[in-house]
Amino acid sequence: MPRSVPGPGGFEATGRAAIARIGIALLLTLSACARSGPPPQDAFVVMADEVFGAGYTHISERYVEPVSMSDVALAGMAAIDKIDDHLHVLRRGADIVLTSDGTTIRVFPAPQDEDPVAWANLTTEVLESGREASPLLRDADPERIYEVVFGGALSGLDPFSRYASAAVAREQRAQRDGFGGIGITIKLAEDQLRVESVVEDSPAAKAGIKADSAILEINGQPTTGLSLEDAVDRLRGTVGSSLSLVVAAPGDPHRREVSLRRALIVPPTVTYARYGNIAYFRISSFNQRTTSSLSHAMKQALRDMGPALRGAVLDLRGNPGGLLDQAVTVSDLFLTHGRILSTSGRHPDSNQIFDAAGTDLLHGLPVAVLVNGGTASAAEVVAAALQDEGRAIVVGSASYGKGTVQTVHRLPNDGEIIITWSRIMAPSGYGLNHLGVIPTICTSKAEADTPEAVSAVLDEVKTGRLETAAARSALRANGAPSRAEIRLLRASCPPRNGDSKVDLTVAEDLIEDGNLFAHALGPSSSEIAKRP
Repeated sequence: MPRSVPGPGGFEATGRAAIARIGIALLLTLSACARSGPPPQDAFVVMADEVFGAGYTHISERYVEPVSMSDVALAGMAAIDKIDDHLHVLRRGADIVLTSDGTTIRVFPAPQDEDPVAWANLTTEVLESGREASPLLRDADPERIYEVVFGGALSGLDPFSRYASAAVAREQRAQRDGFGGIGITIKLAEDQLRVESVVEDSPAAKAGIKADSAILEINGQPTTGLSLEDAVDRLRGTVGSSLSLVVAAPGDPHRREVSLRRALIVPPTVTYARYGNIAYFRISSFNQRTTSSLSHAMKQALRDMGPALRGAVLDLRGNPGGLLDQAVTVSDLFLTHGRILSTSGRHPDSNQIFDAAGTDLLHGLPVAVLVNGGTASAAEVVAAALQDEGRAIVVGSASYGKGTVQTVHRLPNDGEIIITWSRIMAPSGYGLNHLGVIPTICTSKAEADTPEAVSAVLDEVKTGRLETAAARSALRANGAPSRAEIRLLRASCPPRNGDSKVDLTVAEDLIEDGNLFAHALGPSSSEIAKRP
């Protein structure tokens, strides 16, 4: 079963219960590892047939719009000129022709337009003929060939449909699902491998390893001259396996050997801080432990402040998204009822509705959500759900506008193909794609991070002159605006990147002034929808 991602970013027909079976992934970028040389031709042919067959079938069955497999495959084959610019693949009537500098190498009969397996087999045949004629193609690493062909095949679809090489896919799975490790991030400083940060309660933390410690040896091997990628490979391993390090604490010339056992490490995505009697939570991305981490942090805030807790700020600025199931369950930490999102696409399983079924851990206390132009995908789902259901005020600028869901399908070479399979609609019915979330209170037009800028924004709230109010009302009236209308709506609060102090100060002032918060919040979209 393919996995799904909303993605800057699909579910089974059974709805919420299926979220546990389908992951939503944000994919990162990492250079593929080089190999020592091409495998034997027969091995390449066998693997290429399987890889392209699986990839093309996934595109054919699950892409959000109907696709022409002949166009997809031909674009993929034509891309081999990126490896050898003497080679060209073109369609000539009912044939596919491979040429080199204008000279025909071979002519292939074109399969039926919508037969993905036949087009995959043809792709392999063209590549094999090209490898016989071109030393550059013959010597190319298979992963490079897959990247080029899938890159061409997917280029005509949308910006979020893409191929991840085996190395990149492994790193992406580690980021969203976790990996066997000791719980440190590392860096190279003055040609020395050093600990950049230590995950709380990890094997490294329990062993007393501190940030900025030098790592001198890994399993008895010196780290001098080791690249970051190689060091990561040596530090990671099977959960429960043993590892020994020789480290030197910062400022301490003495070396010590540390023995550890690797544990499942899921990168932390949630931070918590206390600002007076306001709880501040920041989510950097959404992986499989984001909801549990946020729940833990919220309960800690309740213990820390008790009845004095005035409310919470949920900071989603710069959050590119991640696992969509976590966006749903994070929303559930604030909502007891109401719509969270709905999705629509071509595949039957892509048409889903997700309603809240959680427990409001903050018991109705005011919540302000911070967004900016880097808030995307799963983060936009949370912001839109809390805004439309009247649970939170959204402060900041228009968000990115990544309102599509991608399925992630693992290929036989251990790479992944990621294709868009559905669109996301906010609770009030508008599509998030291209538009994003329009804040309740816009701060992107503030010229500087000054007290005067904060006062100006709050004056707009007090006088009811919120410029985005008209834009949000227009969205309720027309959930499918044109591209021109989307540009006008976003112009009401232009997207801005970076963390503005105005955002946080405005949010804190609103939470401290309950009457002003209620005035700014206004009725929820669901309440408006119920009015006669």
